[in-house]
Amino acid sequence: MGKLLVFVLVFSLIISSLPGFTAHADGITAKNPIIWADVPDVDVIRVNDTYYMTSTTMHMNPGVPIMKSKDLVNWEIVNYVYDILASTDKQTLSNGENIYGKGSWASSIRFHNGKFYVVFASNDIGKTYIFQTADIEKGPWEKYELAGGVYHDMSLLFDDDGRVYMVYGNGTIKIIELTSDATAIKAGGMNKTIIQNASAPGGSGGLGAEGSHVYKINGKYYIFNISWPSGGIRTELVHRADTVDGTYEGKIALKSGSNSNSAGVAQGGIVQSPDGKWYGVLFQDYGSVGRIPYIVPMTWSEDGWPVFGDVNDTGIAAGLSRAWVSSDSFDQRAEKVGAYHTEAANGENDDNGSNLALVWQWNHNPDNRYWSLTDRPGYLRLTTGSTSSSILNARNTLSQRTFGPESSGTVAIDVSHMKDGDYAGIAAFQQNYGFIGVKMSGTTKSVVMVNGSSGTAVEAASIPVTQNVIYLRTELDYKNRTDKAYFYYSLDGERWASIGNTLQMSYTLPHFMGYRFALFNFATKTTGGYVDFDYFKIDDKLAGSNFDTNLKSLQVNGAQVSGFSPSRYDYSLDVPAGSVPHVTATPNDPAASVSITQAAGVPGKATVTVSREGLQTAVYTIQFNTPVSVAIEAETAAENSAEAYVHGTANGHTWSLVDGLSTKAMQFLPDDGTSVTPGTDAASLAAGSRLNYKINFTTAGTYYVWILAKSHSYQTDSVHVGLDNQYKFTSNGIEGVSGGQFKWVNLSNGGTVVTGGIPLNISAGVHELNFWGRESGLAIDRIYLTTSTATTDPVWPEAKVPAAALSADSSVKPGSSFTVGVSLNNLTQSVFAQDITLSYDSNVFDYVSAAGANSNIQIVTEDKATSGKVRLIAADIGGVSGVSTPVLNVTFRVKAGVQNTTGTIAAAQAKLGVAPEGTVIQAALSSKSIAIGKIDAVVDKTALATAITNAQSLYDTAVVGTLPGQYPQAAKDAFGVAINAAKAVKDSSSATQSQVDNAVTALNSAVDTFKAAVIKEVSADLNKDGIIDVGDLAIVAYHYGKDSTSADWAAAKTADMNYDNKIDIMDLAYVASKITE
Repeated sequence: MGKLLVFVLVFSLIISSLPGFTAHADGITAKNPIIWADVPDVDVIRVNDTYYMTSTTMHMNPGVPIMKSKDLVNWEIVNYVYDILASTDKQTLSNGENIYGKGSWASSIRFHNGKFYVVFASNDIGKTYIFQTADIEKGPWEKYELAGGVYHDMSLLFDDDGRVYMVYGNGTIKIIELTSDATAIKAGGMNKTIIQNASAPGGSGGLGAEGSHVYKINGKYYIFNISWPSGGIRTELVHRADTVDGTYEGKIALKSGSNSNSAGVAQGGIVQSPDGKWYGVLFQDYGSVGRIPYIVPMTWSEDGWPVFGDVNDTGIAAGLSRAWVSSDSFDQRAEKVGAYHTEAANGENDDNGSNLALVWQWNHNPDNRYWSLTDRPGYLRLTTGSTSSSILNARNTLSQRTFGPESSGTVAIDVSHMKDGDYAGIAAFQQNYGFIGVKMSGTTKSVVMVNGSSGTAVEAASIPVTQNVIYLRTELDYKNRTDKAYFYYSLDGERWASIGNTLQMSYTLPHFMGYRFALFNFATKTTGGYVDFDYFKIDDKLAGSNFDTNLKSLQVNGAQVSGFSPSRYDYSLDVPAGSVPHVTATPNDPAASVSITQAAGVPGKATVTVSREGLQTAVYTIQFNTPVSVAIEAETAAENSAEAYVHGTANGHTWSLVDGLSTKAMQFLPDDGTSVTPGTDAASLAAGSRLNYKINFTTAGTYYVWILAKSHSYQTDSVHVGLDNQYKFTSNGIEGVSGGQFKWVNLSNGGTVVTGGIPLNISAGVHELNFWGRESGLAIDRIYLTTSTATTDPVWPEAKVPAAALSADSSVKPGSSFTVGVSLNNLTQSVFAQDITLSYDSNVFDYVSAAGANSNIQIVTEDKATSGKVRLIAADIGGVSGVSTPVLNVTFRVKAGVQNTTGTIAAAQAKLGVAPEGTVIQAALSSKSIAIGKIDAVVDKTALATAITNAQSLYDTAVVGTLPGQYPQAAKDAFGVAINAAKAVKDSSSATQSQVDNAVTALNSAVDTFKAAVIKEVSADLNKDGIIDVGDLAIVAYHYGKDSTSADWAAAKTADMNYDNKIDIMDLAYVASKITE
């Protein structure tokens, strides 16, 4: 008895510790959602005491999951309908094709006379299929294709009279009759529209009614649909009729969001429990986690209409588990999935002897040749079989659902056999994906976090590692639609460090699917590398990093960075040209170490790395920029030139020339304090008076609009601002700054004093800045546009100081040498010597040499002892002065192997010697960022050329005919087409190595196909007695004169010795010749 008690206690502890398990107590009912994960387009049936449910997984394979439940709230996956549907480029992520958001949609499941039926449409193939089986959990399945293409969101109905129907459509609901065995469309059967405007009960506009679920209950026909009217929420509708083809009347069945989401619970059907209760099985859109199922109690009104209850509580006494996701140690599963098997070319879909747990699905079709659970028992091995540009087009990415409200996925991965250019790890997978993984660069491994939410993969962090087993984790927070994913790594599986940035997850329609955990290994350069996943573990709590390595303070030149927060990692600061910002930092944890890489120049970036116990856990960056500014004297508009002018008069008011602070200004006159042009619509502004200034913006950016303005009351202090004659914003409250004096006013800050303004996003090029007079009396003296976010007043005109200016090409080729020119600008004194130090990115550039810009400038000292710096001391015979004088030409070279990056060269010090005084002045500093291009890839076409030569030789010697050793004309024609296709790739200057390799494979396959088409010698032993004699000749003579149109050709064609579809003298001669041999 004691052992039994211990066993019960231990078992209880194990069960209660499982992620997502809620212990059931009497009287406690399961709360919605029953599955907080992406399980959309649900359809449920009950067979005896067991419920079965299908849903949509689109581009994931195997497809159409079969879920099973005994209580309607706890579900497990027990099978799939098919392993793959087709194997074209779209399904195999080849040649830029994919089926994201397509594949199989909105299946309908029914049970009738001992057989299960599942029907669905495939949007990429453009067909509708119906699968049938007697054993839904083990198969086998029979597959039938329904004529007519895609039947949108269809639902099956087996009527009492033996007739079978399919109801489908969007907005307009239609019905079509199937054969009694539900294998085909019934010729001459019912085919008509039964509800013309099914959306009408829910309101007009928006999403048309779709997602049909049809039932016959107590002699009446019910059709449930979802609609989403304009301005409303997702709504469940129901239509009812006495006959299957109507007339139908409709009502709103359910229009309610849940406590946590007001989006509306809708789309699905109904099911009756063994005790006679009814339930709706619907789903709700819930942001990036996807579309999540709800069980809603349902009753019937006295007049026979369904009445749905509380969407938050199922009313079913049960706890909730998560058998539809699971951790995995990647041990071999005993049974294969019982899905319908589709053959694929090259053996891609052949059984490889490995059986995954049913929670897993592949992104698109897997290639079964390149994954295994048996190569290394207890591990999932993923081998690269093709190259990819990103995870979105990588083969053999293995996924299962993420779930809410919180979930995490952790893997241990052996990366010792990765190849250069490989990436492997775990992703939060959707179109806007993020992943943490290991990247192999040459022989160097790095843990990287990649954020793909912008549409382009951005490597947000990279940390070198040396060990071969790495631990990776992604955590997802769906609480209150937070929709954020975080990424962590560990070197021992115990100490976890955050890496990269936070992924803001978003549900995108191109993928049309909630985020998934995705295990991947893809190659960008060469195939054959592999990784071994030891385990995948899920949890329903966010653990985060288990020690703090954020910063306590971050300073530049001794001052705290504006807006600093320990959890904010990226900053952008404006600093004056020529400044040398110095960064210091203090960690929260005194045990953490801080490493700082100072900016080489401005513009430039400083990096602060915080580490502890060998783990890099936080990286802060500060981007230093010199702001771009444009300054305009407002009075230039009075000249009415092409570049600056006044346009229009509004109710007798116009912009006029007046006295300004120091020169002139433009004032909106007469100053009568009236609101002249309050409106901002196109017609009002067209009738207004405006100032116009054409500006050539050399640099694109976000510009803040400042004006030196004066107003004398709150009735004279507002203005409309536009760009290229398009209204942008209205600023009001200028008097709060001006106070009757000319003051600088930031119109773009959108503050509480001067309200309404915003910065202008301006592209490079010529644009026109516009000011429409709103209230009369406002005067504008100067206009200043700047990319600086500084809140201090502009300084204009800016003081010109001596400066060491750098000039160079903005981009250079890999491996090339280039010259950086150094000029001295704004010199009012004569400079006879200079001591200039240039800093450069030593991992990008090599210093080569330096020379004076002319023969009067002599370099007397060259110090290049410090890597990344060169100090040049020069004498200027005769001296230099003036606006801009070239003094040095410095040659650099791009380091071997460097490509696709940017390096910075900066003047780190510039001391100028002035004579005859002998004084030294400091020059302002500058820098130059130089982009390095891409190394031109070398495409090897040798194998392709050899394959073409061999194929052409075979083609040229092949004889067309019907005799043994000859070839059918059609076979030779097809072979010629294949050769020409290969030649086109060979002759293409833009062909990639992947395209060339694929062309070799395709041509070799064509060779094999052509060789197989050769006409083989047939046996003349027609009576199969082992000898050739007149008995065989008699058979030919018996059928003499017959051809393929003869009624008994099936029997006669055995005498057609040369396969020319007729029996003639050639066949007699052939058999006769064999008799005499």
